[in-house]
Amino acid sequence: CDARSSRPQARAQTPEPAMLLSLAGLALAATLAVTEVKAGPGSLCDARYECKYHFQTDTDLWFFDFSNLCQPNGYYSALQDGRPGTNFTFNICGKSSQVCPQFNNNPFLPTQGVAIQNYGSTCVLAAEGAPFYQVRDPKNPETGGINITHDAAPEQIDDPNRCTPLPDGTSVFRSTTFMFTCDKSVQTLQATGAYEESECKYVIRIRSAFGCGRIYDGPDSKAAEDKEAGERGAEAGAVIGFMILGGILFVIVWAGIFYYYHREIPFSIPFVGNLARTPAAPSGGGFGASGSGFGASGAGGSYAPTA
Repeated sequence: CDARSSRPQARAQTPEPAMLLSLAGLALAATLAVTEVKAGPGSLCDARYECKYHFQTDTDLWFFDFSNLCQPNGYYSALQDGRPGTNFTFNICGKSSQVCPQFNNNPFLPTQGVAIQNYGSTCVLAAEGAPFYQVRDPKNPETGGINITHDAAPEQIDDPNRCTPLPDGTSVFRSTTFMFTCDKSVQTLQATGAYEESECKYVIRIRSAFGCGRIYDGPDSKAAEDKEAGERGAEAGAVIGFMILGGILFVIVWAGIFYYYHREIPFSIPFVGNLARTPAAPSGGGFGASGSGFGASGAGGSYAPTA
């Protein structure tokens, strides 16, 4: 919870040089309640951290993605309202680069977290673990803002910075909520301050375009389904067009063949009967029904030998 001048400072060990540099930077930030990024070694972004959140309304599926806010080598900072000596370092989708001294030199206790509270020369983990998302205005996910809450493990029983236990002795853990206000003019993140909502429960106010929801248009979305349906419709239309064109070409080719073989013979019904030309009846002499020769009728004569 907040700094108390009368509280024992069991964690107030001699700060290491890196810790002194961090505190000096925080003192400089005391004049500004805005975002500050510190450099540090290694990547602090946590691949296990779920940086994307979907929110379903009656009509649409809304989407928030905070992946690009992670500082891989540093942190953001915010001052606590009315307490210039109390501030927070934090990260989104990762851990703050600030490292707290180990309590009682216990190597099993964490020294880094999503958010760290500093007062005097003491720092405590104010948030760690998985995020819990809550849209601030369910009727207006686009501009109503969103909260991201992280809990922290309870301090050890003998830790003088321990939150006040419940009446039955149950330990109380710290938690920090990043309260995002939709501000499309802030393309990254601006921390405007912090306050203690109740003992050991902190809220950091943030303005950012990342706090604005947008309608999901990724895989399995309605937009993707509509696009896929449109593409299938276009493909089907193209197939039908090619079939129609092929049918027209087929008719043209067979009409040409038909005309070629029947150009001299009247033919009223296309493609009926033999496509070959019908031979004409003979008109010359021979054994026909008419003509000259030895037919039943026609020119003939008697045969008489001559001397």
